[in-house]
Amino acid sequence: MTKNYANYLLLISVLISGSILLQMIWYIYSLTSNFDIRFNLFQACQQLFEMFGVPFLEYILLAFVAFTLLHLLWFCMIQIKKLHNLRTKITGLTCSELSREWNSRFQTNRIHVIQCEQPFAITVGFTKPQIVLTTGLWDILSDEEMESVIYHEFHHSYQFDPMKTFMMELFAKVLWFLPILKWLAQQFSIVREVLADNYAINKSGQRLHISSALLKMINSKQVQHPASFVSFADGSINYRIQNMIEPNTSNKIKWPLVNSAASLSIFTLLSLVFSKLLHY
Repeated sequence: MTKNYANYLLLISVLISGSILLQMIWYIYSLTSNFDIRFNLFQACQQLFEMFGVPFLEYILLAFVAFTLLHLLWFCMIQIKKLHNLRTKITGLTCSELSREWNSRFQTNRIHVIQCEQPFAITVGFTKPQIVLTTGLWDILSDEEMESVIYHEFHHSYQFDPMKTFMMELFAKVLWFLPILKWLAQQFSIVREVLADNYAINKSGQRLHISSALLKMINSKQVQHPASFVSFADGSINYRIQNMIEPNTSNKIKWPLVNSAASLSIFTLLSLVFSKLLHY
């Protein structure tokens, strides 16, 4: 698994989702402004319903498009609110002395240690992701293991993984009728964690500390988190353990042919059919 592979997953998700969402926005705009769009998938559906004398389906189509766009806005608002609440809690629970110590050790200002018995490490934020560590980590991890965990989170921070994860989760939830998007989000989560583990291994020089930290973290109860940040003990455990035990073994993920055909071909076929209908 490479960084390029992760970027391909993200790019495919953005292209598919962007094309659908843009056409939905254009469709709503054309209805409200009487602007004639040369070709739009949802406008073509509307004309198809009129052609076959089932105008009530136009209202179902409009409701579907409106619901999807409202769901998009609602999901964004909820995640932004959760992110704001989290930042407020972090500010109130920050342990200044420990934060200064570990920021000084790594020569950064991105580490925030908060008072919490629950052991977890997360990276949060979009423009300059911050690393949040709880004091509970020191109860179960050695200093060497802590350093590996922090290197792992640094990779998430440098790669803007919280923002990428948010986008992938957003597309998968809002455009639920395209199952390939959910698969892409799941695979991106796996690749994201494996790459962060590899970064931590390269920085620390050995696999023992990151692997032992992972085993300790997955045995502790992890809190649920919103889509706007990533956690050290996220899923994809099997892939991560395999990567640590057999680093030279190829564990590249197989593409789901059924989901790909069901999702990508639908849009292509409908586009071709409706483009013909518009010229009928």
